[in-house]
Amino acid sequence: MKKFLSSMVLAGFFIIGVSSQTMFADSVESPSWFKEISVEEAVKTNIDEFVQGYASKSSLRNVVSNEYYFISNNGEPLDKNELSVLTDNSVEQLPNEDGKISNVIALGKSSINGVVKTDYYFSEMEFNEMESFKENAIKVATNSQKSEYARTLTNTVTPMSDAPNYIDTYSWAIYDDINPSAIGGYLNSTVEYYKQGKAISGGKTVSVWDMKSFNQTEPINGYQTRQASSRHSVEAYVPDEKMISYGPTGDVGSSTVEVSLTGGVPTLTWAFNSTNITISDQSSMSQGFGKWTLNYVLGTTNAKSPYTYAPGIRAINFSGEMKFQHNHFGKFYKNLSAEATESTPLVVKRLTDL
Repeated sequence: MKKFLSSMVLAGFFIIGVSSQTMFADSVESPSWFKEISVEEAVKTNIDEFVQGYASKSSLRNVVSNEYYFISNNGEPLDKNELSVLTDNSVEQLPNEDGKISNVIALGKSSINGVVKTDYYFSEMEFNEMESFKENAIKVATNSQKSEYARTLTNTVTPMSDAPNYIDTYSWAIYDDINPSAIGGYLNSTVEYYKQGKAISGGKTVSVWDMKSFNQTEPINGYQTRQASSRHSVEAYVPDEKMISYGPTGDVGSSTVEVSLTGGVPTLTWAFNSTNITISDQSSMSQGFGKWTLNYVLGTTNAKSPYTYAPGIRAINFSGEMKFQHNHFGKFYKNLSAEATESTPLVVKRLTDL
């Protein structure tokens, strides 16, 4: 089965015109494996076509590409034509509760285990100073280089597919409510999609999908994370799709959280740390969504530093494409006059299926 991830891989290959030198003067120094490339150059070199060809031929396991490609217009949003050329068009945005849709400021390209990965960097601003975005992208890419998302949380039961079929990363800059030029933090979400096989439901053959999400709050500029929430859903696609399991379940106040996705195929289980964080489960099995709200204790490590929580859902599909929706909320606090809050637009992921 052809597998895709949201990142990009060009391991052992050098594209003419791509340089490891920064495009942004007096900006953050790049690691040698972090390559910056303009949108024009990425389009000219058919970057996705090469990466997909490499990934489909790769038989290596537990291998992360040596290079990460950061593609931007140097602060200007990518337009629809550029996104159409540089992505597989499986991701779209729907407006948030305020009717907003974010701009795509940059893309990241890499691969893990032969799976092509595309990272989306969002901002509500029309023009962006790229230094902060680049710093965040290096952190996202470093996580991929270390295989953090794929390997640090160990599955206690091996599912039918032990490596994701698709991976995307989405990153939103959250701006101060009063000072729109100040970023209080980032919401980063790496989502793994596993097509686990087929089962019988109501006398019909269905496909079974697991969605495992690594959602990270990353405060910067002296802010701390006060609250976050994530919603992962198939609600809009009922009755063609149905959520059959999710986790974590129930309100959580312990330091370790366990997640188990069950039903139809072997169980997928993992755990994550939640020290000094309370997690409220607001999910609805009948409506088809998992939702969790996290409250942080100011002054603690998880409030002051990047923190990753890892919920998931299992769903079945009766016909056509498999589709998921994701959206997040973040509140970053500095003082009574400086707070950054935002609810992200809905991200829709469409996956070829039945």
